Amino acid sequence: MKKLADNNLSSVKPIKHVHIPKSKVKSRPLGLPTILNRCKHAVVKPALEPYLAAKFESCSCIRLERSPQDAIQRMSSIVRPGTTRNWILDADEGAFDNIDHNFLLKII
Repeated sequence: MKKLADNNLSSVKPIKHVHIPKSKVKSRPLGLPTILNRCKHAVVKPALEPYLAAKFESCSCIRLERSPQDAIQRMSSIVRPGTTRNWILDADEGAFDNIDHNFLLKII
C-alpha cells in the first residue's frame, strides 16, 4: 500500500457523481471514474483480489466467480419444504449499499 501511495495510485477521484434510483424514495450514488483512474484500478485489482478473497467467508456469495444467481440457488437449497429452515431474513439485501468503506480501507 505504501508503494501505491508513493506512486499516487491510491488517490482515485471520480469525474462525475450521479444518483441511480433504486425505488421511489431511495437512490444509490455512483461515481464515474476517469480513464486514468480505470488504469489505476487495473493495476491495484490483481494485488487486492487474492487478499480480500481470503477474508470473505466461504459461504458468502460476494466472491470471485459467484453471482446473484449463485446466492439465490444457495438460499433455495437451504430453504426447502419439510425442513426446519423455511424462511430467509434479508440475505444480503442492499449489501453494497451498506458497506462501511472506512472499515474496508483500514483493513487493506
